Amino acid sequence: MKNRHLETIEALVIRCIDYRFVTSSRNFITSQGWLDKYDLITFPGASKNIHLLFDAIEVSNSLHKPKKVVIVDHEDCGAFGKNNSFEEHRRSLHKAKRLLDVVFPALAVELFYNSFEGVKKVS
Repeated sequence: MKNRHLETIEALVIRCIDYRFVTSSRNFITSQGWLDKYDLITFPGASKNIHLLFDAIEVSNSLHKPKKVVIVDHEDCGAFGKNNSFEEHRRSLHKAKRLLDVVFPALAVELFYNSFEGVKKVS
C-alpha cells in the first residue's frame, strides 16, 4: 500500500479518551465524510483544558492543514467531575473556541456534544 499524504485534511477532531464513545465518534466521523481525511487528538475532557493541546494542534495545522477543528465533548465525562451538566460542557466548549479563535485565528472551530443517544452540534 502506498502512503498518500493529503495536502489538506477535512478536520482535526479533538475528543475525550472515554472508550464508551469510540464507536459513536467513529460513526460521526464517517457520516461527515472525513474517514481517512482527519487527524485525531484524544484527551480527557476534550474542551476542558484545550490550552494543553496547543502544541498538538499546531503540528496538525502545520503538517496537514485541517479545514477546521472539531471539538467533541461527551455526556457523563469523568474529567468534568460533579459539574457535568450539558450547560457546563456548552460553556467549556465555547471557552475552548474563544481560545482557539485567538491562538489559531485562521482555523474554523465547530463544537459538538456526544450524548448516549448520538452527536449533536452545539451552538
